[in-house]
Amino acid sequence: MDKMIEDICQKCSTCQKSKRSYKKYGKLPPKEAETIPWDMLCVDLVGPYSFTHHPTKDKIKLWAVTMIDPVTGWFEIAEIKDKFAYTVANTVEQTWLTHYP
Repeated sequence: MDKMIEDICQKCSTCQKSKRSYKKYGKLPPKEAETIPWDMLCVDLVGPYSFTHHPTKDKIKLWAVTMIDPVTGWFEIAEIKDKFAYTVANTVEQTWLTHYP
């Protein structure tokens, strides 16, 4: 009987339209692929990473800025001393904008 009910419900258009959806996530819009090199820049902050320098036993914290051209895949990584906006902006300008078109 269970099999017969499942078959009938799978063929019934009213049952299919009113069936509960258990998806708990939204649909993402389609992604437009970038086609023009050097037109867009993806910037992200990495860190802090903490580690100990073995000879001197100094504790070191490392922050970095990553810059990627999504079309060509070209990337640059630059170390920064803090995560202030002006520090990141200056690093991006000096590392990327002065070297690439």
